[in-house]
Amino acid sequence: MGRVGGQVAVTQLVASGRIQVQQARTVGLAAGVSQADLSSQSTSITLNNETPSGQAVKFDVLALLAPGMALMFLMYTVSYGGRSILNERNQGTLPRLLVSPTTTTQVLGGKMIGIFLTGAAQMFILVEGTTILFKLQWGDDLAVTALVLAAVFGAVGWGMLLTAVAKTPARSARSVRP
Repeated sequence: MGRVGGQVAVTQLVASGRIQVQQARTVGLAAGVSQADLSSQSTSITLNNETPSGQAVKFDVLALLAPGMALMFLMYTVSYGGRSILNERNQGTLPRLLVSPTTTTQVLGGKMIGIFLTGAAQMFILVEGTTILFKLQWGDDLAVTALVLAAVFGAVGWGMLLTAVAKTPARSARSVRP
């Protein structure tokens, strides 16, 4: 239970009226003794450092950092794609496109598909680059592909939400920063 956990538990028991203040020391010591007995039984989680086939797995810090960095780059790429839509609106090119014989869905859908394909290409280049250059193992190819496409789809949705909320490109840039 630990020292702090034991103190919190005993304090809560006293506050709720389940034990008297005079009993707090006795209950705390009993809880500590029972926890010491339980800790000797080792019910903690153990981590396996072997694959099911028996190969040893060693920790690779790049495997921890690469996906996070790739997603961060993706969010910047997608937000800049949304900023381009705001820039076109401010410069007057978006209204010109919208009065053409194409529908609004076709114009904005084409821009979103372009942003999606740019984000997907960037993510796949990062995955393949780290695989080739750093021998990073990402896992099953089909699962990684599905995960990358889902992440890009979600990021495009986030970028379009920022674009819809922000009325100027400057507001769009401020909403991306932490």
